[in-house]
Amino acid sequence: MRSNVVLCLVLCGLVSYGYLERQAVPQYTAAPVTAPAGEKLLAAPLDHIVALRFKDPRGCLVLSQSGMWRVTGGPEAGIDTDAITQLLSTIETAQVIRAFDCDPLQLAQYGLITPSLVMGVRYGGAQEFHDLLVGDKNPVGNAVYAKWAYAPQVLLVNGSSRGFEKDNRSRSPAAASVPICRDER
Repeated sequence: MRSNVVLCLVLCGLVSYGYLERQAVPQYTAAPVTAPAGEKLLAAPLDHIVALRFKDPRGCLVLSQSGMWRVTGGPEAGIDTDAITQLLSTIETAQVIRAFDCDPLQLAQYGLITPSLVMGVRYGGAQEFHDLLVGDKNPVGNAVYAKWAYAPQVLLVNGSSRGFEKDNRSRSPAAASVPICRDER
């Protein structure tokens, strides 16, 4: 009889824990955490991101979201909307294949000293962009090297979506002649 009472209490505790765990709403205002292998690159879905900034050698583009993604700080004419859609899809589905520590002196071998693309992510409630440096493809060609500017780890990010690949950056949103970003935070 006593063991039945204890089992019922344990069961009630587990059910309560499961219910409360589902009710918790995550806050995505902190800096994104470097994801372990198999996890998505971004710590939050695109709905929790208020702005994305893309810088490459051809220019800079800022997209902001308030229900719909829009170009800010520059003319929308000449912007390749298909490229923006492709890049947003790539960002949303990108996964970390591998994360490893790297001596800062060795970053050049991954194309991260002078990255070919810097993607800034600003979460709701945050004042600053968190920069993701995107470097070269890996030798196999199925992924790219990337690194959050604030983290020591180098990430190998899947390149199955074509948005991060260096060969396709001629279609990057910043490929249109867009003025330099106004919001440099």
